[in-house]
This record gives sequence, C-alpha cells and structure tokens, in this order.
Amino acid sequence: MQSDTSSQPKTTTQDEQTAADQQDESSDSKTSNGHRDEGESSEEGHVDDAPQDLPVLEATIKMSSNTFSLPTIKVRIGATVTWVNEDSTAHTVTANDERGPSSPQLDPKDSYSFVFNDAGTFTYYCQLHSGMKAQIEVID
Repeated sequence: MQSDTSSQPKTTTQDEQTAADQQDESSDSKTSNGHRDEGESSEEGHVDDAPQDLPVLEATIKMSSNTFSLPTIKVRIGATVTWVNEDSTAHTVTANDERGPSSPQLDPKDSYSFVFNDAGTFTYYCQLHSGMKAQIEVID
C-alpha cells in the first residue's frame, strides 16, 4: 500500500510568517507555506476536504474518526480521487456500483486512488464500518 507524507505542514518562525503574510496580500490565494488552504480548489482543479459545487479533476478524501472527509463531491470524467486512511483503524472504499471504486483493506496511512471514467452518481461505503458512507457525482 502507498503512504502519502507529502502533505505534512511546514513550521515557520514568527518573522517568516509576517513576511509571508505581507507577500500574500499582493499575490494569489496560496498560504504562507506555498500550498493552498485546505479545501480550496486550485487552478489545476484539485480539492481537499471541502464541499464544492464545481467538478474537479483531482480530489483527496481523508478517512478519520470513522468518516469520509467529503461526504459529497463532484468530479469530471477522467478525475482521479485518492482516499487516505488517517484513522487508527482499517477502512475500505467500496462502491455500490461495479463501475466505481473497490479498494482492498486500507490500513492506517494507506491510500487508494481511482479514476472515474463513467458519468453518474457513485455511492460508496466502508465494508468494516457501516456508518461510513459518501457519494461522488461524475459529470461529463
């Protein structure tokens, strides 16, 4: 299984933060560490952990506290969605539709990606935790 460690936050000093804040006022919406705020769509069409109305080309959904971080999301055909298990227990990503995602058991820190090639609404759940349910709408 694959583990994603690239999203760890960068620690900055107060002086660095002040300089970065001043630079942010005259630049785009990136945060002081060069990354966009969590949940914010980027120009590349990626979203992390925030409900959104416009379909995206990439999304990351975190699993923690026995929930999916995005209960509903819209993506475009061809979009890659990655699920990351940030919980202390194993989870699965299992679609009700055979055209949707079907992960193996994901242990803590494991991830699973799926490319949506068909339009439609895909409801999925965790086989190990019946209360974990979410939905992805794939738009042409």
